[in-house]
Amino acid sequence: KQWYQRRVRAIVKPEPEAEPESVVETEPEIAEAVAEEVKEEPMEEDAVVTAEAVTEKEDCVVKEEAEENVVESSKDTEEPAPTDEPMEATEEPTTDAATSEKTELPKEDKVATPKPTYTTLPSRTPTRETKPPPPQDKGPELEEGKVALDFFNSDVFLKIQDGGMTGSNRVESGFNQLWTCGRTTHGVSSGKVCFGVQLKEKLECRSYENFGVEKHQFRVGVSSLSGDLVPGMDALSVAIDNFGKKYVDGNSEQYFAEGVAKLNENDKITVALNQEDKTISFYRNGESLGDALSLPEGLHGTALFPTIGTRNMPFTLVTSAGEDNFTPEGFTYIQDFEEKERGPVAPETREECEVVMMIGFPSAGKTTYVKKLVEEQPEKHFNILGTSYILRRMPDAVEARKKTKNGRMGYGLVNHAENLLRIVFDLAGRRARNYIIDQHNCQSAAQRRKLSYFTGGYKRTAVAILPTEEVLKERAEGIPEAERHEDLPKDLQHEMKAYLTIPSVPEQVSEVIYVDSDAETVAEAIKKYNAEGQDWLKKNRRRRSNPHHYHNNRGGYNNNYRGGYKMGGYNNRDNRYSPYGGNRGGYGGGYHNRGGYGGGYGGG
Repeated sequence: KQWYQRRVRAIVKPEPEAEPESVVETEPEIAEAVAEEVKEEPMEEDAVVTAEAVTEKEDCVVKEEAEENVVESSKDTEEPAPTDEPMEATEEPTTDAATSEKTELPKEDKVATPKPTYTTLPSRTPTRETKPPPPQDKGPELEEGKVALDFFNSDVFLKIQDGGMTGSNRVESGFNQLWTCGRTTHGVSSGKVCFGVQLKEKLECRSYENFGVEKHQFRVGVSSLSGDLVPGMDALSVAIDNFGKKYVDGNSEQYFAEGVAKLNENDKITVALNQEDKTISFYRNGESLGDALSLPEGLHGTALFPTIGTRNMPFTLVTSAGEDNFTPEGFTYIQDFEEKERGPVAPETREECEVVMMIGFPSAGKTTYVKKLVEEQPEKHFNILGTSYILRRMPDAVEARKKTKNGRMGYGLVNHAENLLRIVFDLAGRRARNYIIDQHNCQSAAQRRKLSYFTGGYKRTAVAILPTEEVLKERAEGIPEAERHEDLPKDLQHEMKAYLTIPSVPEQVSEVIYVDSDAETVAEAIKKYNAEGQDWLKKNRRRRSNPHHYHNNRGGYNNNYRGGYKMGGYNNRDNRYSPYGGNRGGYGGGYHNRGGYGGGYGGG
């Protein structure tokens, strides 16, 4: 088309005035001349020129010349690309490629394209620190003077129902392995008082019964407020269990006579406490189970509270006389006893409570400090939270594991205890109590995670115990053999050093207490520990880039000490004896940085 247009313009262009004798060709002559030139010159395959086409095109010549003047004056358009379709009359004519020039738009006419902006959307699942604190759980409302299970003086995982008269343990997530215990709201220090317990239908659950551990257990007796919450666990309580054993002064012996059946469902056990003779007796369905037991001297002259412990055996508390309730001769039920004493009362709000987090290496003296703090402030009734707290509640499972591990407990059970402890943290943060987190808590992630459970107004305090290497070694050697725990692997010991830190004030805690040192000395010690630990890890830790170390089912740092989600690792191999199986978060969830045995492997 461009070639055709140029040829037509050249033909219709008038001759110069210097040659007046030439005659302008007529329209038929123009068509014939164009046709002859078309025959002589080669054309493109898709270009077909005929006389009719030339005649039709000449009708547009006048318009094209008029529009060409406008195009040459403005020169603000580019030459259109050649197409096979006929040119419309409204299109702008093209100019010669050799003479046409492209003209850019003036700068002021260009519109700047705005750059796209991106907005960071908030996370769909806010972290626990950003979530509002959970509502406070105050337990069942009790009438003034009513004797019931104490919501404040019981385990946080004890399920109290029916207005405080029914108790049961949890069975989900492995709580069926733990002793779940509680005391009543009132106790007695004088007189002859009795109370009763009726056993209900047993709970069916998985257990370590294949290793000789009975999954249905029950204990009932009395204890002092300063004693262990599990009846019969120490010298400050007296109790019997459903198998016929008695627990006095921390020792267990057979109590039922030979041939006497063990306690079972629907049995009613009556406990008669004689504070005048300092004895205690037990009855089942109105019949005596044995001779009266003498109270230890440590329980003389102090208020004793009915205490009950259960493992998968729910019960109903009996506190008043009735037609179906047996009453020993000369005794009064505790609800009707006028001189009964009220136990500790829970704080009204969580703003009145305190949370103390211990920080330190193994054998640094954290547990010693905790015991001293509890003795010095008995009015606060501290609840101690830690992996050791969970493991003490499952002694049968610990002993069963040691039988299969040549005397070692195994890391799988530690990881299982850590999983339970996380649920305990969540339950504890909903109640107005004072807590002590007795674990290593050396790493920042563990500190933030555990403190985030207590956001309902608690006063949060950190206690750092970081002695020198020499003092730490001396304290470790001074621990009795029975209280020593399994040693940490070297890589985890150095990992604790590499990431050792102190919580910030006041963002995380309101105060940091330094034991046997000051803030400046501890800061210098932390720098030294960090450098030492990081240097050791760089030189000795296996690299994850090595496929044999990273994916090996039995070897490799990731699988061994972080649990690994493949087939190997401590978590999976040690949990083969667990009723909950392996692959529950890996050993890194409990052993590496979430706490562990003896206050938390890896510091939490």
